[in-house]
Amino acid sequence: MDRALNILFRVSVVAIFAFMLLPMLVVVIASLAPTNQIELVPDSLSLQWFGEVFTDRWLRPLQFSLELAALTSICATILGLMGAFAVAYFRCPANSVVMSFLLSPLSAPQIVVGIALLQAFAMVSMHTGLGIVTLLLGHTLVMVPFTTRMITNNIYSFDRTLQRAASVLGATRAQTLRYVILPLLKPGLFAAITFSFILSFNNIPISLFLSQPGATTISIAVINYLEYRIDPALAAVNVVCLVIIIVLVAVLEKIGKFSHTLYKRD
Repeated sequence: MDRALNILFRVSVVAIFAFMLLPMLVVVIASLAPTNQIELVPDSLSLQWFGEVFTDRWLRPLQFSLELAALTSICATILGLMGAFAVAYFRCPANSVVMSFLLSPLSAPQIVVGIALLQAFAMVSMHTGLGIVTLLLGHTLVMVPFTTRMITNNIYSFDRTLQRAASVLGATRAQTLRYVILPLLKPGLFAAITFSFILSFNNIPISLFLSQPGATTISIAVINYLEYRIDPALAAVNVVCLVIIIVLVAVLEKIGKFSHTLYKRD
């Protein structure tokens, strides 16, 4: 019985990984097609479509998306850190209510949030200036719940006796924050930065309503391109974006060790 369960578990794990990775493999193969037709089993392989990625048509929205995602991850992490400190560290009055408020953007679909933001900006005459500012505000709004939750979980898990030991040894509050609390929060902070960067970089619902010519994310550029044609250039763009995300996650994991917030190693 145990042997059968072990085999079933292994098969399930392989099936889950295949379900997750096969679409990515299909995109990689499609990006290597020698012609302008997407082929799942091409006769030969070519890198010509990656040259299309490094043209102004795709580089501008890609650069804009990277800048927007970087700013969003920083802003959302700072706000999430402040919210997490208020709720989990200082245990403010009615902290459950405050946490519910911080998580409230998750209660509505992002496309509804995008429409609401567009109407709100129109009411204050910001709709004529759609672009980096409104996109940053919109993306930060929907990322704060994730960053707050991640940092809150990190705060609940770290050992508070280290803080008390630092105080006993004469450390000031600023020194305790810098040398004790922030290093303990590093996994949660880097997890929040990474997760919010990826979500912002790939966001469609908010970007769809708040973008404008000259301030278009790569996701919206891909959607606009799909209205006219489908060719391996789109697959090449997605492969480049995938590589960027993989490298980013690897680098931030190396620095922040945020996988420790997901599981404990023996």
